[in-house]
Amino acid sequence: MRRRLSARGQTSLEYIILIAGVLVFIVLLLVLVRGGLFPNAETEIINSSGTIHNLTGNLTNQTLGS
Repeated sequence: MRRRLSARGQTSLEYIILIAGVLVFIVLLLVLVRGGLFPNAETEIINSSGTIHNLTGNLTNQTLGS
C-alpha cells in the first residue's frame, strides 16, 4: 500500500513539472512573437538604412576629397 501511494505522488509531481514546462514554453513563445526580445523589422530597416547612408556618405566624401 505504501508503495502505491508513493507512485501516485511521483506521477502527480511529474505532471505538475510537465505542465510548468509547457507554460514556460508558451510564455517564451509569446514574448518572442510580440517582439519582446528581438526588435521588429521596421526598426531594423530604419537602423540599417541609416548605417548604409552614413557609409556611402563617407565613401563619397573620401572619393571626392582625394
